[in-house]
Amino acid sequence: LRDNLLGSDNIANGFFAMSDNTNANKNIAIGRYALRNQNFSNSGVAFDTNNIAIGIEALKNNNPTTSINGINNIALGNYALGINTIGHKNVAVGNNALQQNTQGVDNVGMGYFCLEQNTNGISNTSVGNYSLEYGNASNNTALGYYALNHIGGNNNSAMGYFSMGAGTMGPGNTSQGAYSLLNVSGTYNTALGFRAGDDNTSGNYNISIGANSDVVNPAGDYQ
Repeated sequence: LRDNLLGSDNIANGFFAMSDNTNANKNIAIGRYALRNQNFSNSGVAFDTNNIAIGIEALKNNNPTTSINGINNIALGNYALGINTIGHKNVAVGNNALQQNTQGVDNVGMGYFCLEQNTNGISNTSVGNYSLEYGNASNNTALGYYALNHIGGNNNSAMGYFSMGAGTMGPGNTSQGAYSLLNVSGTYNTALGFRAGDDNTSGNYNISIGANSDVVNPAGDYQ
């Protein structure tokens, strides 16, 4: 809180923690460089940002440009939301969770490196180490270790260990079960069961139900 002017109800503990803050209120920064760069002055008027950063470089680059962005973020873990600038209403729990998010909003990431590469995707939910790690899309839900790791589209849902873990799928896929739709790059596929649909690659509109159930043609549609 080295440069604090009008900001109030702030807690900072750590080397350069919240050091550049001037007029933002109601923040918690614990850890080296946590919330360091937040210095938006809001034209000399105190305003509430309600950010919580706990961990080395957590929310380090966060810096609102208005009184309604860059606010209401929670980052718990080293480098969590580390380069976020104006993204708001994000929750990152785990080292490197949502680390590269800059403008994305309404994302929830819980797990080591989950949603790590997301920059401006919105409304994603990621629970599990490495889930949605390389995603930069929106409205995706991943639950499980490595689930939706290489996501390439919107509106996908994956539940289970490595579910949709290796493919770069398009929009609208749904999978439940370990390794289900593992390699999918197509769209609007549904798989339910252990390794269900794991042979499907570029096929679209396919349904696989039951353990080890799969499509006849990995690149075919409507199977």
